[in-house]
Amino acid sequence: ELWRSGPAARGGLDRTPRDFYTFSDNPAPNLPSANRKSVKLRFMDQKWEIIYYETSQGNFPVFEFIQSLDPKIKSKVIGVMELLKELGTLVGPPHSKKLTGTPPWELRILGSDNIRIFYVAVVSRKFLLLHAFLKKKQKTDKREIKTAINRL
Repeated sequence: ELWRSGPAARGGLDRTPRDFYTFSDNPAPNLPSANRKSVKLRFMDQKWEIIYYETSQGNFPVFEFIQSLDPKIKSKVIGVMELLKELGTLVGPPHSKKLTGTPPWELRILGSDNIRIFYVAVVSRKFLLLHAFLKKKQKTDKREIKTAINRL
């Protein structure tokens, strides 16, 4: 279940990229209760931070893209982002995939609307989200990849 805190709880456009949704503190809802605490402790000290690419005009294109999504799709995106924060570089298919021959990885939000978010890992356990878009074709458009690479 999603919950909000801080300025994000007020809603509206005054949210900053750091005021974002997060999931409850139960990282393993499907495990027996005896195992939940050990899993929680295991991931607690390994949490990654997500930061957003900022343009020279002070805009955050990925954050703005996520905010523009339908609430149902937005909650899926946030869920996969929370998984990335919890598991870090251990996230793999189907949620994350390396872009062949380029530095960025792609965060994959699957469904009727396939959302892609290109990101890179940076120092101090942080992920920088570079570019987000709605994938409409089987093959990723090279312009989308070029946009992400230009933001490095």
